[in-house]
Amino acid sequence: MTSKPTAASAVHLDHVMFYGGFEMDSLFDFFERVGFFLTPLSHHSTGTVNRLAMLDNQYIEMIGFLPGTPKDVRPEIQAMPLGLNGLAVADVLGSPRHTHSMAFAEPLFLERPVSTPEVQGIAKFLITHVEHTVPDARAFLCRHNTPELLWVKAWMQHPNTAASIAEVHIPTAYCPGFKAVMDSVFDVPDDATSMARPAYVAQQSIIYVVPSDSRSLLAIRVRDLGQAERALQESGLTHTAEPGQITVPMPQQLHADLVFRAP
Repeated sequence: MTSKPTAASAVHLDHVMFYGGFEMDSLFDFFERVGFFLTPLSHHSTGTVNRLAMLDNQYIEMIGFLPGTPKDVRPEIQAMPLGLNGLAVADVLGSPRHTHSMAFAEPLFLERPVSTPEVQGIAKFLITHVEHTVPDARAFLCRHNTPELLWVKAWMQHPNTAASIAEVHIPTAYCPGFKAVMDSVFDVPDDATSMARPAYVAQQSIIYVVPSDSRSLLAIRVRDLGQAERALQESGLTHTAEPGQITVPMPQQLHADLVFRAP
């Protein structure tokens, strides 16, 4: 895949999103079993709920809805396929963006209360989508107005020693349209190779856009691969170990693989 044109970007991959629909407990259970420490359940002002696995300067978001949530609450999310279907690029206040192949919509303000023994307050975010999106994958800008309420040291001590996001594969049935969205959020200049481009290199992470019949993938760098494997052995989950990495199939309905990689 890497022999084809890629786009190098100065922007930072902020987080990736797993959508769990109305069955969030099974998604939370999987991530805890493979050795992630998850933040407490939070309620967004727009009607979704989430838990996070906080990494060094990124995070994994598990997002969905409580049973009984009305169908008119975030219908664009409710209509999405389960699994790894979204990512957010860091939107840094005052940082110039050099090109926009697609126009951006009005920013959406979100907030949620944070109340734990470690930290208390109101976490505040600003997310900005492009105006023309695709129905099965999301990529947008995310600005954290209260990062101190997210990157809390106590929440970053994972039994599997997870540190950062190495690689992401996002499947979509609308590859050309989603690549146009990705070009916008990653601030990539328009060029003739855009539609052939499979990968976006964003500082420490590489993101692939893949066809919808492909399995999605999330590869995580860990500080100690042996400790990550011990956490998996304790979980009883099926996994495959090979030099430098361990692959864990996620629950069948998610059509995804989780990979732990050595630093």
